Amino acid sequence: MYIMTGNNTDTETADTIELLRVSEMYHRAGSRIYAHARKTFGLIQVVSGSAIYEFNGTAYPVREGDLFCIPQNLPFLLRPVHKNSFNTRQFGLMIYDPELHKRMSEIYAPLKVDPTLRSMLDYIFRFWNVHSQESRSLVGVYVRAILSQFFVDRLNYDESGSSYVLTDGCSPATRKVFGYVESNFHKPFSLQDMGRTLGYNKNYLCSVFSKDTGVSVLTYLNFQRIRQAIVHFFYWGTDLAEVRAQVGFDSASYFNTLFKSDVGLPPGAFRKACLSLSAEERTVINRSTRLLMSGPIPLDELFASMKQFGAVIADVLHRQPAQ
Repeated sequence: MYIMTGNNTDTETADTIELLRVSEMYHRAGSRIYAHARKTFGLIQVVSGSAIYEFNGTAYPVREGDLFCIPQNLPFLLRPVHKNSFNTRQFGLMIYDPELHKRMSEIYAPLKVDPTLRSMLDYIFRFWNVHSQESRSLVGVYVRAILSQFFVDRLNYDESGSSYVLTDGCSPATRKVFGYVESNFHKPFSLQDMGRTLGYNKNYLCSVFSKDTGVSVLTYLNFQRIRQAIVHFFYWGTDLAEVRAQVGFDSASYFNTLFKSDVGLPPGAFRKACLSLSAEERTVINRSTRLLMSGPIPLDELFASMKQFGAVIADVLHRQPAQ
């Protein structure tokens, strides 16, 4: 099965990812495990239990809800923790996109699977071999998005920096704030808790962050919450109330006001337009906008990309016939 990737959306000769197999495996406690290499790239999702992923002399503990990448033709070891069994889903890929191939040949710490990522993986697992154009296109979008997360949206375990913003020239404290916000935006948020966790006075953190970036910590927090709401609407058309809860908003009116201000149209209208998209249209939009798929960029460009994304979706809405 070939999945179209790359930046060229005008030709069928664009670079591709080939999804060769998808399987589920049960790993029994006490079984003998040997290091081996794959002829393909691999994604392994830990469905239950816990294990140790060993590569190039480094051991990564992985547990239920983690996803990790196996580079091509390099030996690795996946073994149980103590006497535990564990279950995995495994995805075998060939990557022909030169830039993506280069990136995925590096080693990345495991990703923690959030609800959006889990839904993407579930869809691929269920429909990867369904030979409809709709399914093929949508699986392609999800595979590309998941692979990109390893070097774009990777989890900041030590809150040491931003996955989205270029932080050259920023203080270490500001980098830690970026990482903390990006890892905790969906939870009840407290500046005091952030300061306590990062080991700084909250007033100092707010002051230095504002000086380095030109925006407040809470402004960036709300940006990340709205960005994640866009992910839910764009990929899944998730219900407004559910999205609001998942990204950390208690107030419907505040969420609606902020979404319209940041994106350019209300969340209900945005969701309606996203629901009307075909898989092919979604693929084109996904590739042509920087908000969801780009690497770290200057903060002002990141904020502008949200408006640009909103303008693209507004155009989709305006093309729809009046009811």
